[in-house]
Amino acid sequence: MIEVTGVVTRAHYMDFTRIANAHVKPRLSFMGRWGGLVAIAIAGIFLGILSFGTPAPVGEGILLSGLQLSMVGLWAGILTTFAGVHFYQSSYFKKFLSGDGHVLGLRTFKLTDDELIVRGAHFESRVRWDGFLSVSAHKSLVAVWLDPGVAYLIPREAIGDDIAVGHLIEFIKGRIPRKV
Repeated sequence: MIEVTGVVTRAHYMDFTRIANAHVKPRLSFMGRWGGLVAIAIAGIFLGILSFGTPAPVGEGILLSGLQLSMVGLWAGILTTFAGVHFYQSSYFKKFLSGDGHVLGLRTFKLTDDELIVRGAHFESRVRWDGFLSVSAHKSLVAVWLDPGVAYLIPREAIGDDIAVGHLIEFIKGRIPRKV
């Protein structure tokens, strides 16, 4: 059994975000940089084609053509997408990235032969080793990956020197079953 106690900071989380984006990006590469907006535009145009030539009643005495309706749908989709992302991110950061919240703060990591136990101020999490994909060491943290975009973050400075980090990595690798 290995036990590590350390503080996961905003700097660790920002490093993790960069690393996780690199893991997830290949899966999203088919969409490209503007894929979400292109999907909204295509949906708006498709809506316009479906209703082309059929005026849509909007209110008393107001009719929109298919093209007008598709433009309204396109702009409504763009605005709600950006507004949704903004409000989600602002509430997410306030709730989860507070100094002693669900992501940041003092953590105790207990690594046993059967599972990883993580304790924070408000939670205790237990995950058997077969629930993990892999482990990787980075400049400021060790990431134990549950999914390409989700990992437990162990601050590297809490582990010790490079030799201790190497032992921890080998311990974890020896317990995560190989996926076929």
